[in-house]
Amino acid sequence: MQAANGNRIPSLGRQFVNMTKAAGRVTNAAIHGRTMIVPPEVRAQREAICKECPENLEGRCRKCGCGIRAQWLRKTHLATERCPLSPPKWIEWT
Repeated sequence: MQAANGNRIPSLGRQFVNMTKAAGRVTNAAIHGRTMIVPPEVRAQREAICKECPENLEGRCRKCGCGIRAQWLRKTHLATERCPLSPPKWIEWT
């Protein structure tokens, strides 16, 4: 896979970097006693937004590579994460 363009998702390397950064933010939240996981209704709302987004390519985001309902590479359930678009369609949850 090549970097996000047209009908492609980011490369595996870029997805790994994105996932590593997200893991760092979640770890930081845990260390500082902040919320790491959003409530089910927030996750469902985020997933609904992503599902209807024009950057959704068969359940994967063309900007960051995460999956809407994937077991791995999914950030809709993480309180520390935001949509990669500018402006974001959803932001960090506290």
